[in-house]
Amino acid sequence: MLILYTRERVPLAWAATQNNLGGALLILGQRERGTARLDEAVVAYREALKERTRPATCPISDSPAVRSPDQEREALPVTSDEKGTLPIARRRKR
Repeated sequence: MLILYTRERVPLAWAATQNNLGGALLILGQRERGTARLDEAVVAYREALKERTRPATCPISDSPAVRSPDQEREALPVTSDEKGTLPIARRRKR
């Protein structure tokens, strides 16, 4: 069964497909003479990137659940070393 992902209907799935297409074209371009396939790969990658970085389709960029590295470090429990002098962030078990 063929699933059609259109840019308008499912932009992130479409972008993922373009990214995969870029990868396939890159491999073909490395095997062939000339740069035609490599040029096509660049176009596919750029189109995917346009969609993935567009604010309307970038669901996690504005999410309050996404933390910066500094916020993530602050959320870790802090203990000290054996001598009690250096704070050490304990790694969370997942």
